[in-house]
Amino acid sequence: MNILTVFVLSTLLLFAFLKRLRSHHLTLTPGGMLLLLATLLALLPLPFTDAQFADKASLRMAAVATAVLCYFALLQLPLTAPRHLQRLLSGVLLLIAAEAFIVLLQLFLPQLSWVPPTDGRPGGIFQQVNVLGSAIATGLGLALLLTILPGFRLLSPRRERWRQAALMLLLLLFPALLVWLQSRAAWIGGAGVTLLLFTLCGHYDRQRSRLAVALITVGTVAALCLLQSGEMTLSVIDHQGSNHARRTMLIDTLRMIAQHPLGGWGYGSFEYAFQHFRVTQPIPTRVTEIAEHPHNEVLLWWVEGGICGLAAMLILLFAGVRLLARARRADRRRSARGDRRAGQATALCLSLLPLLIHTQLEWPFYMSTVHALLFLLLLAVAERASGEAWRWRPVHRRVVPLFRNGIRLLAALLVLVTGLIWRGNQQLTAVELSGFQHPAALQQLSPAERWLNQDRWQYDRHVALLLAFNDSRDPRLLEEYRRWASGYLRYRVDHNVYASLILVLQYQGKQQEAGRYRQMAHLLYPKDARFF
Repeated sequence: MNILTVFVLSTLLLFAFLKRLRSHHLTLTPGGMLLLLATLLALLPLPFTDAQFADKASLRMAAVATAVLCYFALLQLPLTAPRHLQRLLSGVLLLIAAEAFIVLLQLFLPQLSWVPPTDGRPGGIFQQVNVLGSAIATGLGLALLLTILPGFRLLSPRRERWRQAALMLLLLLFPALLVWLQSRAAWIGGAGVTLLLFTLCGHYDRQRSRLAVALITVGTVAALCLLQSGEMTLSVIDHQGSNHARRTMLIDTLRMIAQHPLGGWGYGSFEYAFQHFRVTQPIPTRVTEIAEHPHNEVLLWWVEGGICGLAAMLILLFAGVRLLARARRADRRRSARGDRRAGQATALCLSLLPLLIHTQLEWPFYMSTVHALLFLLLLAVAERASGEAWRWRPVHRRVVPLFRNGIRLLAALLVLVTGLIWRGNQQLTAVELSGFQHPAALQQLSPAERWLNQDRWQYDRHVALLLAFNDSRDPRLLEEYRRWASGYLRYRVDHNVYASLILVLQYQGKQQEAGRYRQMAHLLYPKDARFF
């Protein structure tokens, strides 16, 4: 999904900027400039990253830089013209409604669903309930703002009736799905965006606002009754264990920050450093899960990037508060002069709330570039709608063509790179699903495909070496695996690699070294019988 999303975004940007635009200016916004400042500040600790984490850190920073450039590209497109904005928001809502339809199939007609549920809970195409929940909560916010704001009404009475009927159906469906998904982050996001939209924008059409309140209440209550009745295959989720895990994770992350508050632990190091920090404390924390993220984006940048990472997050927080205040002022002026667009800027800012809450309570955009693209798109539209944009005409005439050519080059490069990653992923998946019966296929990947899928390719290649040893009994294969696994466990935490490495070391007669790895593996995986 992530690869496909980047490919589609790159293709759209490429076609958008291949069109010759007559303007000789660039559209800039204060929020965009603050975003650029935060990114540059966050990049400062990158050169000091430890070598074993350099690849992971560089990849993340490249993704952040690409997202910033894509955001500036989106600002250049005419997204806030009334016709364009109506179509854009309706299109996004249609995609979320399609996702909701898949969830309904997973819940009530699983035999017809082409996407199976994940661990008995619906995950949609995202395969993860919290990621799905934040998308549905965002859809609820968009359906609500399209319902209560007069500026989105259609001129044709017949088409407007159909539009309102569709929105009313979604206002019943989305709250029900949020109840059934039982994602706390989605609950907070959905409740927050609903209450704030009613509070700040409900007065633009009180009648439809009251109707929307009734529909959301009915959908919520009906879903709760159905869930409690036992008629559904879903059961009520007990979050007590998750609450404890999150609480201990927060405490240990803050302890890590207290040890290195200024310099941080280094970008890309959290997965490794956090697990080993927990088990080497004077009073070790009992590990219940291997966390690759602290479930809070501000904490991640602070614990890894130190004061620079924290400062970057504070700049983004300031930019967000400033944007909402600016949007409120712009809507008051529009309302005073009877402008039909009144309320749109504020509502668009508030529609970002479920995604923002998701970044602070769950894994953020690493699990879904669809969410990242949706966030950038809504943010660009909100900034333009709030009147934040200005036209910058550079002194040098070649700056604007250079920017546009840069976007074209970036988009073309992303199309090529994502195509290679996709092809490499498909080949690696085929090898894994075959049980490594055809390991020669690993060597058929092109050098570019190997490099772009380096970590996974190396993992699969060395698993194939272990299987090959069973036939050849060549000790060189085990030695090569030992060297790779020892290096791999210096920056990753993987129970299967630990188990295989321990067996290899025991076979080689290195009992003391195997004991050290077994002791560490037992601390990291206390319930795994292989490490008792």
